[in-house]
Amino acid sequence: MAKPRFTFNTHTLPYHNWGKLSPEEKDVLLSRERFVGGICWLNDYIISSSEDGTIRITAADGISKIIDQSEHAFNYIALNHNQQLLLACSDDGNIYLYETAHFTKVHKLTGLDKSGVRKASFSRAGHVIAGSNSGHLGIWHLESGRSAFFNDHEATVNAVAVHPEKEMAISNDMSGRTLIWDLHEMKMVKELTEKRGAFFKGLNHFGANTALWNHDFLILADDELRIYNNEFEQVHVIKGMAFAPSDIQVFDGILWAGGDFLKGWKTDNWEEVFSKRQKENIYSMDIDPDGILYTGDQEGHICVWAIKELLETEFRYSHGGSVTHVIDNKDYLVTSSDDKSIIVWNKDGTGVSRYLSNDSKIAVCSFISPHQIVIIENNAARLLNLESMTIEKEVEICRYVKMQYSFIKDNLLYFSMVCQFPRILNLENFTLEEIRFRTAIYHFSNIIDNKIIGCGYPAFPDEYKDFDLDKRKPDEELREAPVVLIDLETNQVIKEFWLKGTEIYGHWKKDSIYPSCAYQEKDWFIVGYSDGQIAKWRKDGDRPELLIHPAKGYVLNIHKTKNNDYVVSSAPDYPLMIIDENLQIVQNRKLSTNASIKYFDQEKNIAVVSEREIKQVLFFEADSQEYLGNVEYAHMLDKVYKSGEVYYIFGGGGCTGISS
Repeated sequence: MAKPRFTFNTHTLPYHNWGKLSPEEKDVLLSRERFVGGICWLNDYIISSSEDGTIRITAADGISKIIDQSEHAFNYIALNHNQQLLLACSDDGNIYLYETAHFTKVHKLTGLDKSGVRKASFSRAGHVIAGSNSGHLGIWHLESGRSAFFNDHEATVNAVAVHPEKEMAISNDMSGRTLIWDLHEMKMVKELTEKRGAFFKGLNHFGANTALWNHDFLILADDELRIYNNEFEQVHVIKGMAFAPSDIQVFDGILWAGGDFLKGWKTDNWEEVFSKRQKENIYSMDIDPDGILYTGDQEGHICVWAIKELLETEFRYSHGGSVTHVIDNKDYLVTSSDDKSIIVWNKDGTGVSRYLSNDSKIAVCSFISPHQIVIIENNAARLLNLESMTIEKEVEICRYVKMQYSFIKDNLLYFSMVCQFPRILNLENFTLEEIRFRTAIYHFSNIIDNKIIGCGYPAFPDEYKDFDLDKRKPDEELREAPVVLIDLETNQVIKEFWLKGTEIYGHWKKDSIYPSCAYQEKDWFIVGYSDGQIAKWRKDGDRPELLIHPAKGYVLNIHKTKNNDYVVSSAPDYPLMIIDENLQIVQNRKLSTNASIKYFDQEKNIAVVSEREIKQVLFFEADSQEYLGNVEYAHMLDKVYKSGEVYYIFGGGGCTGISS
C-alpha cells in the first residue's frame, strides 16, 4: 500500500519532475549547517540525518520538516526492505527506530558503548547490525528482542552491509579487517580480509568507508573498490581514487561512488563512464526508482542529479586525486596523481591520449626520449614506454617510497624521497647510487658550480642500517635537520649547516624545525624554514650571517626575480613577499591564509598564485607585485605548470590551458 504524502503548512507538496535537470548544474534542494551523514529516498521525499543532531524530511520544492532533534549527531540513517522502519545511528551510543507512516519514534536499540554508533543496517528478517566508533559491534532481532555484542574489531566500524535475501552481513573497520556474520546465529563465521595496518585517529585509515551487498556481488569501498562474488572470491579491483568513497549505490547497471569525486562504472565490465570533481565532498547518497541521484555533502547541502543526462555528457578521463608531478615534451604533458594513475595529455587541447591505473602510487620524473619516461612507484624506478604503456626496464629501490623532487644532470637522474636517502639513477645502464646522510633529504635547490643545496628532514632514513650508527640519536631527540651542501661530482655531502640554540626554537619550541626550501648563489644561499624563519648562510661560515622571522608558518618556496631580489611565499602570512640579499623586506602582499605561489615564471618574472578562498589563480609581476589578471577555478588547485607559452592549471582531476 502506498504511503500517504506528508503535509506541511496545511497543503500537500507537489512532486517535482527531476528528470528535466541540467546535467551540468545539480539542483541544491536543501542547505544545512553541518555535513549530511545519511540520506534515503522515500515516496518522493528525502530523509536526511546530520552532524547538527537533526533528522529532516524534505520535499521536492525544498520545504523541510524536522522529525527529530538531539544534542548528539545522527551519523547515519537506513530504511528496512519495505520502507516501514527507519533507523538512525546516534553519537550517544544508541540506535533509534521510527515508523515512516507518521515518523514517530517507536524503539531504541541499546547495548553498544557510548563512543557513538557509526553505521547500521536492517536485514530482511528483522535483524539489525551496527558498529561503533570504538569497534564495538551489536546484532539485534527486533521481533524476539534477542541481542549479542562483540569486540572482534580493534578500530572504528566504518562500514556494514547486509545481503538482500540471506541473513548474512559483513562489517569492516578502519584497520582494514572485514568480518562475515551469520545474523540468525548471531556469530562471526569468517574473516574476509585481514588487518592491513594500525589505525590512528586522524592519521592512518586502511578500511572501507562504506560497503554494498546485492544479489550479484559485494563491494568494499576503500581507496580501491574491491568486488567479491557470493563465494567471497575477489573478482575485480577498481583503482584510480586517492580517497575512499563515502557512499556507493548501484542503479541500472552503473555503480556510483561519492566522495571528493562523483564517479560511475558499468557493472558488467567495470569500465569507468563518469567522473566529476566535487566542490564539497559527498558523504551520503541514494537513488530513486526514476534514476534521480540524491547526495548529501560536507557543507550540509542536499543535491539532486539527473543520472541519465549525466551519462549522456562527453566523458574524458581525469585523475581521481591531487596531481603530484608534471613533466612534458614537445607533444605531451604527463601527470601522476595520488590516485595511483598516470595520464598522458595531448598538448593541442584534444584531451587525454593514454591512461594508466596502477597498484601503487606513481611519480613521473622525466622524459628520456620522445616516448619514454622514468617513473618512481612503490619500490622501484621504472622506464615506461608511452606508446605501449609497458615497462621496459626497472631497478629496485627499497620498500615503499614517495618521490618529492627530481632533476637531471649529465644523464643522471637525481630524486629525493620522504624519509629516504636521495637516489641517483644512471639513465644509460639503469643503476642506482645513494647520497647517504644521517637524516633524510627531501628537497634540492638550484645548481651552482656543480653544487646543490639539500634540505634535510628530521627523520632517520627508513633504510638506515649500519650507516653512522654511532651518530644516531633516539627518535625522540631528532627534532631538527640541517641544510647540506652536496658536490655533484662526487655525489657526497661536503658540509652541514645547523641552526643552534635560540635560532632553532624561536616561538615554536615544541615543533620540529627543519629547512623547507632554498635558493643558492655562488658564495652564499638563502633558506626558508618550517617555522617561518629565513636565513642567509655563507658557504664558508658556520652560523647564519642573517636571520629573520617575518612569518609564523611554513616557508613554501624562494625564487630569484629580475631585480635580483627574492620572492618568498609563506603560509599562512605572506603569499607574496619580496626580500633583498640582506633579508630586508622590500614588499609584501597578504592575500589570504590559503594563498601561495604555485609557479614562478622566471622568464617573464611572473608569480602565479593560488587563492583557494575565492577559487582563483592570480598572476602578479614579481618585483612590483602588479596584479596582471586572474583565472577562476572551481576546484582545489593542485599544480601550475608552464610549457611553451601556455600555463597548464591542474585541479579537480583535470587540466586547463591558459595562454601566457
